[in-house]
Amino acid sequence: MEVSGTTAVLTERVVRRVIALVVLANLAGIAVAFVASTLATPAGSATLYRFGVVSVVTVVYVALTVPLGAAHALRMAHATLGPLYESRPPSPAELRAMLALSARQMAWIGAYWAGAALVVGVTSVLLRADALTTVRTLVAILLGGLTTCTLGWVLADRATRPLLVATLAHGVSVERPPVVGVRARLAGAWIVGSGLPLLAIALALAGGADLDRGRLVGLGVVLALYGLVVGGAMLGLVAAAIADPLDELRGALARLRDGDLRARVDVSDAAELGDVQVGFNLMVDGLRERERLRDVFGRHVGIDVARHALEQTDLGGESRTVSVLFVDVIGSTSIAESRPAPEVVAMLNAMFDAVVRVVGECGGMVNKFEGDAALCVFGAPIAQDDHATRACRAARALRAALLDVRRAHPDLDAAIGVSCGRVVAGNVGGEARYEYTVIGDAVNEAARLTTEAKADACRVLAGGEAIAQCDGAERAHWVSRGARVLRGRTQPTEVYAPAET
Repeated sequence: MEVSGTTAVLTERVVRRVIALVVLANLAGIAVAFVASTLATPAGSATLYRFGVVSVVTVVYVALTVPLGAAHALRMAHATLGPLYESRPPSPAELRAMLALSARQMAWIGAYWAGAALVVGVTSVLLRADALTTVRTLVAILLGGLTTCTLGWVLADRATRPLLVATLAHGVSVERPPVVGVRARLAGAWIVGSGLPLLAIALALAGGADLDRGRLVGLGVVLALYGLVVGGAMLGLVAAAIADPLDELRGALARLRDGDLRARVDVSDAAELGDVQVGFNLMVDGLRERERLRDVFGRHVGIDVARHALEQTDLGGESRTVSVLFVDVIGSTSIAESRPAPEVVAMLNAMFDAVVRVVGECGGMVNKFEGDAALCVFGAPIAQDDHATRACRAARALRAALLDVRRAHPDLDAAIGVSCGRVVAGNVGGEARYEYTVIGDAVNEAARLTTEAKADACRVLAGGEAIAQCDGAERAHWVSRGARVLRGRTQPTEVYAPAET
């Protein structure tokens, strides 16, 4: 897939939006760390001097790292998303890097927060702060960092969905990048919405009675509101990130169920949901290819034979009574010698088009084309009680259709023979390649009758058994031409021709 020029503009817009969301997530993490450390610190456990120094160090660190982190994330995004900016397909290595971008950015944010914990911890030790208070402060900072990373990833995942669709349109690497899957997303929502408030309460209660009742109540209220607001928002974002692709997939499945083989879904996830989306698209591609093969196969052998072949793949056949119609071009050798090949092919295609149309309208099957001849069967593979009537009616209609074809191709002339009798119908060939066909005396008789019809002005002859099996209405359209000994036979065969000729 080629990336359009507008993708570069979209990419820049989304990147800047993500940077803003990451800054917002950092501010939320700072608020969590401040509230947790303040409310979890007993009154009087830290002097004003110590509190002021730690606050100044923290403010300076935040003032430096927030813009630095934003600039770093922006440079990382520009470098990694180069293929989208340049409107070109990514290489496999670039694709993996693009899919891993969010994880790398969250890892750097986590490193900044770990650095904050280290700076505050060292400062507290130098100021000889109370050990339990220092530990509570450090844990509060780490909780703020965890909040930032989790909230930042969820917000960024939502905002970068258009870029992810553009990236994954190039394919998904077999070697998975470090992406966050459904389980990790749900776990992150639980950590931020429930785990962190509960852990903060446990942190506040650590050490027991050094917290006054007012601080405990305040801490409980703040953490409860945090769990309700932030936890609800996180759960909603994660639920939407999972439900939206599934809703799109459900809509595509509905279109597929209605027969739309062009139904596709955008691959918008590099983890489990992406696997499902890719799998759906591959399934639709396979169904479309299967339908194309079925259509081509049906055009080659006929719809009924194609359906029979899909249902019955064993070699062998069965004995049944059918009617056979054989049609053959007269003087094909001289035509091929005197006419350019394209003209010969066009003439044969015009004739075979008429054969397929007429035989199909009468309920028969064009079993095969043999050079300039066609073998048609009535009564197989689908049984028909009136197969003889259908075959004789098709022979008369086909003669009229071929006369129409001769108006465009004056050199075209063809003979038709119809026979009825027992044949073996089934799959003939080898395990690697076989075809459905009919073998028996009725096929030979139809071919011999066609040869006789070439010398007859009517160009259509039917065997006596075929006429005898017809209903009264169709039988009335045929007249006897007497008995003839067909080539290769010893016994005479009653021959009939259409009464209209």
